Amino acid sequence: MHCRGTHEETHTRVVDRTDSRGRWRTDTEYYSETVTDFDFGIEYKVPRRAIQWTVGDDEPAYRGRMHREVGQPGEMTKADRSTKKRFKAWLAGRGRRGLPPWVGPHNDRPEGYATFGMGSADVLKSSWTLRQWADDYCQSRKIFKEFKYEKVRYLFMPPA
Repeated sequence: MHCRGTHEETHTRVVDRTDSRGRWRTDTEYYSETVTDFDFGIEYKVPRRAIQWTVGDDEPAYRGRMHREVGQPGEMTKADRSTKKRFKAWLAGRGRRGLPPWVGPHNDRPEGYATFGMGSADVLKSSWTLRQWADDYCQSRKIFKEFKYEKVRYLFMPPA
């Protein structure tokens, strides 16, 4: 799969010209160019049971501002220090317990980890899809922006 996002920008420039009689004149030119916002590929032979997920609403993350935020799109608030600290502790514990990266602190189930296997329906933690995040990114008028997409290989091994 090839993911590419572009937009058109229209610019003006002032050009000095000499006419056939040798007189100088200044003209304004208008031109458009296509700007690429992102351009990346994902293997097309992704295993049938592969999972794609987005960062959960409750996970402190950069979502278009200069600070980490939590909450649903449109209702996001700046993540305070205690929220970031709790989430960092959760990440460390998740890794020690062998939980997959798409498991967040609010969908951790004590009855067993098998429910988080490939194909589980509750792995989509964000209220926005990957497409909605990409559309939001493309519509942003900010000069400096980043769209982060990571591929993570996870081999499910239930705890002994």
